[in-house]
Amino acid sequence: MFSATFAYVAPVPFGVALGGHTERTWGHLVTPSYFTTLGVRPSLGRLFDSQDEHPGQAPNVVISHRFW
Repeated sequence: MFSATFAYVAPVPFGVALGGHTERTWGHLVTPSYFTTLGVRPSLGRLFDSQDEHPGQAPNVVISHRFW
């Protein structure tokens, strides 16, 4: 038995626009349960929840200290 599951697709290229400059970076597409299943807590802000799943809506992102 599993207490929780998650899924991800990696690596995925993303274009990130900062100050008029677009930079390519790599990331993961993950299910909303990804972080809670791994026991990860945000140091700032929040992670995904079931209310974030709306087809056609702009996706939410989580960035790491490495990116910032």
